[in-house]
Amino acid sequence: MSHFTTLQAELYDEAVLIESLEELCGSLGGDGVSKGGKVRGYHNSNTDADIVLLMPNGYDVGFKRNEKGRFDIVADWYGVKAGKTAFLSLLFQHYAEKKIRKAAQKSTLTVLNRIAQPDGSMLLTLEKSLMSEKKMTVEIKVDSNQDVDINVIGGDGKTCKDATREIEAALGKVKNVRYKPEYNKATVIGTEKLKQ
Repeated sequence: MSHFTTLQAELYDEAVLIESLEELCGSLGGDGVSKGGKVRGYHNSNTDADIVLLMPNGYDVGFKRNEKGRFDIVADWYGVKAGKTAFLSLLFQHYAEKKIRKAAQKSTLTVLNRIAQPDGSMLLTLEKSLMSEKKMTVEIKVDSNQDVDINVIGGDGKTCKDATREIEAALGKVKNVRYKPEYNKATVIGTEKLKQ
């Protein structure tokens, strides 16, 4: 017998979540995204959700806002064709990329490229022009577990922190900061690990 499982996630921006789901809908074979409604599962069982990704086989994926203001994910994963791991990986990466792109605009960073990595993670490379024709590069790796690594190359402590401030705020709490030996030498600085 199948059942609904609720997973805690670090998804809090409703507009970005809906936008991500709408983009993923086609690749997942979905029927659309509904704001509010019933999440369907095994033998017509259902549960309420604030946002529902409707699937043609009757096994939907729902998102319920919890007391912390974040969205929990609820589904009868037995019938979700993409599978729980693949679905969550796609969703977390789409969501993170949208948050990063919006934050990059505020920080005057330009997104240069997005590369899928062999380990299933996504690598975004951003760039910011500094004074005297120098450029600072920001590499952001997003894995399937909602972990984000930010690696800054080519700035000093203040420009590094300024460049990543908006991105850190958009993605969530900083879990760990590890400075490279070059941090005070104005060459390569800062690797920060965030949990979305």
